[in-house]
Amino acid sequence: MKVSVRGPRGADDGDLGAGPLLIATPGAAGARPGAVLALAGGVPYLQPLDGGAAVFLNDHRLAASHWLRDSDRARIGDAILMVRVLGDRLVLQTDADVGLAAPTPPILLVPPPPAPAPRRRRVGGIYVLAALAALAGALWFVFSARMLYVEIQPAPDRMSLDGTLPALPLREGYLALPGAYRLTAERSGYQRLVREVEVTPATHQRLSLSLVKLPGSLSVATPGVAGATVLAGGEIRGRTPLAGIELPAGEHQIIIRADGYAEFSQTVEIEGLGRHQTITAVLIPASARVTVQSNTAGAALWVDGRRVGDLPVTIDLPAGTRALEIRAPRHKPWTQSIAVAAGEAQAIGPIALSPADAQLRVESTPRGASVTVDGRYAGTTPATLALSPGREHRIAVSKLGYGTASRSVRLEAAEARDLKLTLSSELGHVTLEVEPRDAVLSIEGRAVGPAQGRHALPAAPTLLEITREGFQPAQLWVTPKPGFEQTQAVKLRAAGASAEAALPERVAAPDGTVMILVRPGRITLGASRRDPGQRANETLREVDLVRPYYLGATEVTNAQFQKYRPKHQSGRFGALGLDVPSHPVVNVRWEDAAGYCNWLNGAAQLPASYAGGTGALTPVLPLRHGFRLPTEAEWEWAARRAGGAKDSRFPWGDDMPPPRGSGNFADRSASRELADTMTSFDDGYAGTAPVGRFAASPAGFFDLAGNAAEWVHDFYDIRTNPAPEKDPTGPAAGKQHVIRGSSWMQASVSALRWTYRDYGTEPRSDVGFRCARYATEAP
Repeated sequence: MKVSVRGPRGADDGDLGAGPLLIATPGAAGARPGAVLALAGGVPYLQPLDGGAAVFLNDHRLAASHWLRDSDRARIGDAILMVRVLGDRLVLQTDADVGLAAPTPPILLVPPPPAPAPRRRRVGGIYVLAALAALAGALWFVFSARMLYVEIQPAPDRMSLDGTLPALPLREGYLALPGAYRLTAERSGYQRLVREVEVTPATHQRLSLSLVKLPGSLSVATPGVAGATVLAGGEIRGRTPLAGIELPAGEHQIIIRADGYAEFSQTVEIEGLGRHQTITAVLIPASARVTVQSNTAGAALWVDGRRVGDLPVTIDLPAGTRALEIRAPRHKPWTQSIAVAAGEAQAIGPIALSPADAQLRVESTPRGASVTVDGRYAGTTPATLALSPGREHRIAVSKLGYGTASRSVRLEAAEARDLKLTLSSELGHVTLEVEPRDAVLSIEGRAVGPAQGRHALPAAPTLLEITREGFQPAQLWVTPKPGFEQTQAVKLRAAGASAEAALPERVAAPDGTVMILVRPGRITLGASRRDPGQRANETLREVDLVRPYYLGATEVTNAQFQKYRPKHQSGRFGALGLDVPSHPVVNVRWEDAAGYCNWLNGAAQLPASYAGGTGALTPVLPLRHGFRLPTEAEWEWAARRAGGAKDSRFPWGDDMPPPRGSGNFADRSASRELADTMTSFDDGYAGTAPVGRFAASPAGFFDLAGNAAEWVHDFYDIRTNPAPEKDPTGPAAGKQHVIRGSSWMQASVSALRWTYRDYGTEPRSDVGFRCARYATEAP
């Protein structure tokens, strides 16, 4: 192989085929040897000399021989050379040939000194020995080196493997002796790859690497809009006009925002490779032209609560959801929300406004009467009603214990009128047989005279209190009915009677509900499998009720519950209004009922029966003597056995159908709203009814059957017990609570039985509750 050194002094040539050449750098003291340049297997290599100038190859100092490859960079002493392998010629370039900033010392190729002319036989022997030595070295390298396969994507323009020992480049990688190396790969437009590599004694090794593209740059322009904010990858990168933001190669979400304009968004593929790209975004104004018309005289437009002007009108509205309202004198406002899309014009109308409602203020004597308009409940007096103008409406006012008054009215648009109605009292007669006979009667807390005798009372649930000095007072809840005589016997207990014997038969709760004393006993809960309609959850089990308790005579009404939670609405079921004040409250959860009991305890200064926050109440165990929901056993005892009641399958007896006046069930009047009704039965109410409207049980309880089914205290489960339980309170935990009693929505044989058990977690249109409490402190 021929070798040339090119520099400012010209070229210096040599022939490596003839043997190694000495590279020296001339100086004042003569040429200083630096390294030996030689061939091995046709491949040039560089060998530093002991005591010679420092030798570096690709910025690594050589301590031993190293192969030379095309584009290597060598430094010998202060001289810098670029290595070029051109076929069978090796060229070492210096100075201006490689664009160096400063000249480097010249390089000399010094051939080995001529040997004395040997004899022919001697010279031949030396060449043979040299050839054998070279062959041995080549064989040693081949058998000691290991193949390193290198795969780089994309293929690099330049690649080298540098280390203490030279590596032989091959088509698929390198043949290298075991040791530490540095792999370097370069390609235009990609980051320079440098990887430390350890060649091991393993037969084959493989490297699979990838070159990383250089970042690209992006310019963003928004013609006609300056200062728009540019975001890339969610980060603010500047404002337009924006030039040359550096981004990694790949997809980037570019977002441009400017006040008064719709947001611009575009996914941009950054090529990378150091290339420059530009996007031009045309921003669209974030508004649209809207035209609104009305054929009602004097109409004007409001947008988002702000008056815009008289109609017709055309305006530019900001993009988004806008609330439009058209108003005109003596007409109902027209309102509508519209979606305004940037740049998309739209027209609305012409809109014809409806005449305004008429206003009717209804007052009654007495106050608090229920008002209906065309048969639909509309509140209690005094009430202001909005009526459709130009047609006749039937206004009816009624109150428990009084008659019903009604009028037909017709009002014009925006007309206001007052309507005052006086209700006549409906009276029933109750005869009291009292011992002692000189006791005094109080009605609703007002003393009226001797209790003994016949009394005319309003035909509504009425609380009577009978007192006499030296005797315990007695409270009595009666519901007089016109044309129906009632007789009640009352015997006062002496003041010195035992504590339990001295318990009043009736007391009043803070919400006005009459609480009836229930004296306990033993009962078998559930029903036999032979009972028609029996359900699997009605297992037979005996319980002993030991502690006397009070139970509400009536279910809690809407009016009572709204004093605890004013915003509660029992709502509607189809066309049926359920929010009448005197009707039972419904659409309440178990936790709402428990919360109401705690509210009563607060009013009565009793300890809370349930603990926890709103919506997450749990019973305080053992049960306290404050207001609470009745246990399932207490509820069933009060329904089936209290007051000496004869045990029966149904509230009215043992056979279907129920007789008239038995209660509020799913009758024919509810057939428009309910699929399952008793077509031969009519209780007069399609939905809920006023509490206490129907006959009481022997113990004095109303609506334990019909009207609203009732939440009770217990968590739901199905169980039996081998021995009677004393005052059971149900499982300690669970997901659902027991519901007892039939309702206005039920008509089946199974549901109307006393032993029917239901359960749930969510509010229902037919489920309410009543309250209970122990009559005495825990023993």
